[in-house]
Amino acid sequence: MKKIIVRTLIGLVSIVLLVVIIGVLFTNLSPAFGDAPSGESLERIKASKNYDGEKFINLIATKVQTPDPQNEQSMAGFIYKNFFPPEDKNPSKPLPSKVLKGNELEEGHFAWLGHSTILMKTGGKVIIADPVFNNASPIPGSVKPFEMENTPTIDDLPSKIDVVLISHDHYDHLDYKAIQDLDERVSKFLVPLGVKAHLLSWGIDNSKIEEKDWYESFSYDSVEFTFTPSRHFSGRGLSNRFSTLWGSWVIQSDSLNIFFSGDSGYFDEFKKIGEKYGPF
Repeated sequence: MKKIIVRTLIGLVSIVLLVVIIGVLFTNLSPAFGDAPSGESLERIKASKNYDGEKFINLIATKVQTPDPQNEQSMAGFIYKNFFPPEDKNPSKPLPSKVLKGNELEEGHFAWLGHSTILMKTGGKVIIADPVFNNASPIPGSVKPFEMENTPTIDDLPSKIDVVLISHDHYDHLDYKAIQDLDERVSKFLVPLGVKAHLLSWGIDNSKIEEKDWYESFSYDSVEFTFTPSRHFSGRGLSNRFSTLWGSWVIQSDSLNIFFSGDSGYFDEFKKIGEKYGPF
């Protein structure tokens, strides 16, 4: 009996070790995880007033997850519910959507492609924010998007995109395969401080990437882009949470003031952004 127990324990330990080894190899070898900031980017991070020496911080104290006393849920429970949702939680039929004809996008028009992926045209420039067209997870097939009547694809986008905006590096906002597929038609990628390393590791040329701290701006011809704060967090791996910056974007042309919030909880900085750059 003791030999059986020992063998069982050895077997379980072996399985656990194998899972750990596979996990470590996956996180180190999969391109989806991107890369860590280094060189000039790392020096800028260390000099940022939004960096406390170890991590980026929100302007006001913020917990990543606020517990609900009426409905406490562990991380394991959260993961389980995502893989095994309750009956009728998800739509029962494809969501209504129009056919995207990107090359027909007119000045001052917007197209919402899902979650925070927004296509727009202002000042004669075509801009797309947080372009996600693939699995919003590092694990292939683990996240299934809702079906649409007309699911937009990269091929439906305009043949030339002037600027790609990234709000932060979470998987549902920064899609590494989409970034690679878009590269040939994009002139500039505007990203938060620290996110440049991800794009470089995916083959994007350094000259095409502009990396910004909060309240830093970039002019593309007659359109002004300013990276502004949000109340959120970042991270693509198991141990790099808060290692890159997150934020929102102000887009200003002669005809429009646009505010793209990315992901954020409410805080008073929104009012300051509106007063300084708005109305939107």
